[in-house]
Amino acid sequence: MPLTVATLRNRAHPLSIAALSIAVILGLSPCTVKAQVPIPNVHQCVGFNYFTHQPMQVWQITGNDPAWAISNWNRVSGIPYTEYTQMYFALPPLMQKLTTYHECAHHSIPTGDEFLATCWALHQLRFSKSELAQIASFHQNYQGPVGPQYGGSGAALWAGVVAMCPADAT
Repeated sequence: MPLTVATLRNRAHPLSIAALSIAVILGLSPCTVKAQVPIPNVHQCVGFNYFTHQPMQVWQITGNDPAWAISNWNRVSGIPYTEYTQMYFALPPLMQKLTTYHECAHHSIPTGDEFLATCWALHQLRFSKSELAQIASFHQNYQGPVGPQYGGSGAALWAGVVAMCPADAT
């Protein structure tokens, strides 16, 4: 049975949490095993089961959410997952890398704060000044929809990130 967003959201997957843990120990990464298509610039992420609070690999999947990517938990098993959408695949590689670490922060810290998640990603990635300038320019010029949890615009998001973690964002 292929792993889909519906499977994760609506019912338990046949793999139990114990089996997933064994798969991780054996090096069978959910990043490559569970994705329907290769996800560029994704990295392995460890989060926490929503119910047991035990650390575990975050499943990396593709889906149709209207965001670039979104992190959530299976409603039955509590397994953490990040869903990457077509919007993610259209991003420049540098923004894909930042996005995958940003989504990982939601599971690893864990946090619902979008500014903090971006700061955590920037701190982990330690981008060069040139890369940071490209990321800043992308945000400041982004014309797509940006939810209020991100400040309402790409420019507002980046300004909030710079205010929260100037050492990592400038």
